[in-house]
Amino acid sequence: MATNYPRTEITGIDISPVQPRCIKPNNVTFVLANLLTGLTFEDETFDYVFQRLMFTAIPLDSWLNTVKELTRVLKPGGYLELSELGPPCRTGPVTCKVFNAVNDFVAKQNIDHKVLYKLRLFVEQTGQFEDICEEKNTLSYGEKMGKLGQAAIDNAKFGLINARQIVLPALGVTSEEFDEMLDIVAKELREFDTYHQIIRVYARKKEIT
Repeated sequence: MATNYPRTEITGIDISPVQPRCIKPNNVTFVLANLLTGLTFEDETFDYVFQRLMFTAIPLDSWLNTVKELTRVLKPGGYLELSELGPPCRTGPVTCKVFNAVNDFVAKQNIDHKVLYKLRLFVEQTGQFEDICEEKNTLSYGEKMGKLGQAAIDNAKFGLINARQIVLPALGVTSEEFDEMLDIVAKELREFDTYHQIIRVYARKKEIT
């Protein structure tokens, strides 16, 4: 986006210091921040605020306040966009077992893996938006998706590798057995044409009158 719109100033935030220090456009700035404890930006700083795939990081009872904080830093007339994906559908037996273990863990942390169905409600509850739109799509791992499907499989496998320590106790398997399960998951995602539903909600912040 920064390359396509060189006259735009883009700010990215993350709770971890994982941002690249080089090989980035000059119009991009990275900031270390924790959205759950509040952003350091002034009110009405940005023309466009975008958040995606944060469902594993935000407890359900913090979502509305999170959306309100994003709204605070958005200029009147600016746009807020939220995008999340739901749990996998049409899964193979091993894939189902692994994702159930992940879902059981996050549920204990008050994480709602179906929060995508509440995004529009959170935006509406702020009372500060108009022209609220909701779009639904799917992310498929099937062969028909070609390189994009393979990239999705690789990304899912990488995510599960990072979740190894929380999944192993729930599955009751060794680290080596878990690696074998991941190889099976990668095959099942394609063979069963597993997919996620994606919901994107975007809206315009009301002008001050």
